[in-house]
Amino acid sequence: MRLTRSRFTVRRLMVLVGICAVILGIAPICFKTCHQYWWTWSVVGDVARGQSARYSPEGFSRAGPRAIQALRAAVRSAPIKTRLAAIQSLGGIALDPTAATHDLAKPAIPDLIAVLGDKDDGVRVWATLVLGQFGPDAASGVEPLLALLRNEKNPQVITSAVQSLGEIGPVARSALPALFTIVQDRGHFAQVMAIQSYWRIGPKGQAEASIVVPELIDHLVRSKEPRTRVIVAEILREIGPAANEAIPALSQATGDLDPSVRRAAQNALRVITNSQVNP
Repeated sequence: MRLTRSRFTVRRLMVLVGICAVILGIAPICFKTCHQYWWTWSVVGDVARGQSARYSPEGFSRAGPRAIQALRAAVRSAPIKTRLAAIQSLGGIALDPTAATHDLAKPAIPDLIAVLGDKDDGVRVWATLVLGQFGPDAASGVEPLLALLRNEKNPQVITSAVQSLGEIGPVARSALPALFTIVQDRGHFAQVMAIQSYWRIGPKGQAEASIVVPELIDHLVRSKEPRTRVIVAEILREIGPAANEAIPALSQATGDLDPSVRRAAQNALRVITNSQVNP
């Protein structure tokens, strides 16, 4: 009898050990699954409450497609504050250098295009900016952005559309005629941004440089706004050696009263002349 009871006890112990082993084996899997669902639920809930801006692109990536679906839904129909936060969050995801994270936001491009005609100025501004952050993937947004250039009244929306066309890049070649019109208009508030976009989209040859560089020199010499002079110098740096006509104006700008203008001019000269200019 004692032997039977001993065998029974050993058998129960072995079963208990086996159960513990199974539990320990599946516990990490269960924890990971539960944690994923918790994270997704948390992100989706915060999107609905307009708090999506507190998440990084990595956070949205961890939450997966359901988080993007929530952002898309927010862009289409949420209160203004939530819509703006959702649009800005999509822009952050689109700019992420990790391909998997960047690609996660691509399905939202049609939603951003759809709100380009929104009644709220802020929504239109941010939708245009974020489309540009998708780069060539937002090629379907070129024609709607061009429509904004023709019909929009808000200067900030127009400037954002011009900027985004340049960020979309060469696939936006159909925008060159409209941008060229702005490039030639020295009184246009978006001329400098149009010059940058025109250069980014076009073939970037000497012919294009001969069109945009004189206009940039004029802004660098005449503009009273330090920020404008900085942007102009940065564009000249982007153009590179083809902007050698701007060397005298940039050399003069290295003595600008504003330190940010001086740095931008020095950086531009370094690239254009392919020489070292002391910072």
